[in-house]
Amino acid sequence: MAVEGYRRFIEAQGRNPNTVKAYAYTAGRLLGFTGKPANSITEEDVIGFLSTVEKASSKARHVYALQDFLKYVGNAVAIARIRAPTLVRQLE
Repeated sequence: MAVEGYRRFIEAQGRNPNTVKAYAYTAGRLLGFTGKPANSITEEDVIGFLSTVEKASSKARHVYALQDFLKYVGNAVAIARIRAPTLVRQLE
């Protein structure tokens, strides 16, 4: 239920449809991974979930999505100290 409400919320903000789909997917994966309601998720849960993501670019997107989702559900504390990895681009 939290994920569907979140999806509607970010759609109403006029976010890109691909962003809406990706962020809602990430939120749903986190809830499935933890088996907890969104307002009960801890920082340790988020770290555990992010450890399952291999690519730095994917991890960064997940962090941004989770920051937004957990703020939406009133649980920003769970991700307050977690930062997205810095992505380094190689010059050609």
